[in-house]
Order: sequence, then structure tokens, then C-alpha cells
Amino acid sequence: MATVKFPTFPNVDFSKLDLNALRNIDLPSIDLPSVDTAAVTAAAKDIAYITVGLGVLAFQKVQTRRREFTKSIEDQIKQVRDLISV
Repeated sequence: MATVKFPTFPNVDFSKLDLNALRNIDLPSIDLPSVDTAAVTAAAKDIAYITVGLGVLAFQKVQTRRREFTKSIEDQIKQVRDLISV
């Protein structure tokens, strides 16, 4: 029977980690760019409305094509029935 040897991963021991010592670390200050959240929200809303609108238009177009196809098939069936009844 074949045996599979799994790789061994290094162990990390966090049992002696002093979290209180981490509070005293002086991290550098980072200046983040300001973001106009109102503009981002407005853009996201516009994108959502456009996506929904395009979906509605596509659905309506499919419905129209389905109705045209159904009418075409019904017309062909009527023509065949007329030919048969002659």
C-alpha cells in the first residue's frame, strides 16, 4: 500500500506573547487621503440604477422577441392548417 508523507509545517508558539508590550510600540503616522463618501455613494447608486435599467430593457426585449416568435409560429400553424383543410 502506498504511503503519503505530508509536509511538516513550522510551529509558532504564541503562549509567551505579551500583548501589553504591543501597546507601547510607537507606530509611524500615516496620512490617508480624504475620500468624498457622498460622491462615492452617489456613483454607486448611479451604477446600480443603470444596471437595473439595462436589465429591465434586456428583459423587455426578450419578451418582445418571444411574442414575435410566438406570433410567427401561430401564423405558420394557421397556414399549414389552411393548406391541410383545402
